[in-house]
Amino acid sequence: MSVGSLKEEYIENIPFFISGRKNEEMTRKCIESLSLMTEAFMDYSSGIKDFKDIQSLPKPQPSHWEYANKINELLELLSQGNSEKIISFYRESTLCDLWGMPSHYVCLKRKNN
Repeated sequence: MSVGSLKEEYIENIPFFISGRKNEEMTRKCIESLSLMTEAFMDYSSGIKDFKDIQSLPKPQPSHWEYANKINELLELLSQGNSEKIISFYRESTLCDLWGMPSHYVCLKRKNN
């Protein structure tokens, strides 16, 4: 397998890395938006960026991915800083079914850059 074909395979499977669901439908714009957020959250957790830097990023659009509204709702709750609401939202939303795979995506993304 060539490096080019490996990269193409990786790009084709990014929705799986993000969602953990086979054959996930996600537009390229949504993937770009989530990638920017991932980078910003890593910088935020390292103390390099403020949370307002994350808030100013383009948000995923509902027409680009079925979970976009939930991501945007979670970002709004994070900006309010009410941990009880954040935990409650996360537990009750379908987002908790997705997380786990993004950590693999972050590792691959970091190494790929």
